[in-house]
Amino acid sequence: MLPLAVKSSPPVIPMGYFFVLGATLALIGLVVGLREELRLAVDVGKVLAVAVSYEEESESSGRSIVDVTYRSRTGHLIPADLYVPTEDVDRPALIFVNGVEVTGRRHPLLMAIAARFAHAGFVVLAPEQQGNEQYRLMKSDPAALVAGFEFLATRPEVDPRRIAYFGVSTGGSLALVAAADPKIADRVSFVATLGSYYSLATLLQAVTTGAITEGGRTYPYEPHQYVWGVARNTLITQLADVEDQRKLFRVFAGPTRNPDPRALAHVELDTMSAAGRAVFDLFMNRDPALAPYFVRRVDAHLPGSLDAVSPLAVADRIRADVRMLHDIGDPYIPRSESRRMLRRLGAPQATLTETDVLAHALFDEIDPSPQVLLGKFAPGLWAVFRFTFLALHGL
Repeated sequence: MLPLAVKSSPPVIPMGYFFVLGATLALIGLVVGLREELRLAVDVGKVLAVAVSYEEESESSGRSIVDVTYRSRTGHLIPADLYVPTEDVDRPALIFVNGVEVTGRRHPLLMAIAARFAHAGFVVLAPEQQGNEQYRLMKSDPAALVAGFEFLATRPEVDPRRIAYFGVSTGGSLALVAAADPKIADRVSFVATLGSYYSLATLLQAVTTGAITEGGRTYPYEPHQYVWGVARNTLITQLADVEDQRKLFRVFAGPTRNPDPRALAHVELDTMSAAGRAVFDLFMNRDPALAPYFVRRVDAHLPGSLDAVSPLAVADRIRADVRMLHDIGDPYIPRSESRRMLRRLGAPQATLTETDVLAHALFDEIDPSPQVLLGKFAPGLWAVFRFTFLALHGL
């Protein structure tokens, strides 16, 4: 996530303002839709009001939250929250997948948005990511999301022909991998992503060298240190040798890629396994031109460590429509990742909306001056509104 939780402070504009704005946006829907489309436009406006104001949902009528569990084919028991609308027969369903965030499915904003969608008549499943507490991705994550889809398809509240994924940050990437699974690929209605990556290798290059390569050119890109922590934890915890894990966590214990000099001076590289040494060399490399080589070495010694959680590896098997939203200056995952996914899938299967009113996965702090509100924020909010409306339309 990087996580849905990242935000420096909530905006100071009253929430009522955004309900008015949401209603205004809904009126625009009159020119493009009929009554059902207008209703969806109103519901989307209300969801954005919750997201922009960053306030918890206080209403409890119109939906219930049920604690559920189901088992993935890898044998993991997955806890999840199921949000059920009052009209609980043959409803469209959304699977909300948060990024790597310790609060997981219980993050207040995720719960508020899920509740708002339930008020609007959607069944919402919010599964817990298996690696949240350790701030890492796991190779079994996509299989757990496939199990969530199959679980929803058996529920009496859900129309099995109308189930879609909405993933935030790394959650969107995992949802794309899950949507390519042959068990469900032809049944996923769509996948909507917010600030997600296409290839984990790109993020590994960025966090170790401070640069990304796109179209044969190398650009500076220094992602938020949170990305480093998740990438580090994801790779190190896949090592079979526990002593290798201990050594690497001691050397790379800090919030940045810089190794601890005291731990580095005492590490015995000759005693590490080939896989442990490959991870060490990747983390120590600072040359963007050499990053692909070190990434390939890691992948050779830890088969599936990257492909299992990278849409790049399964893009050809995705059958669903893919709707992507990415902030232009995303400090966690570069927007070039969504652009690469767009080029791979092509139109009309994939679309990409870019905006500059987000701080990765949340609305940025708002300058209440009329010039900024009308010149930047209103057009940006309209872009987010249109993205959400078009993704949900027809579900």
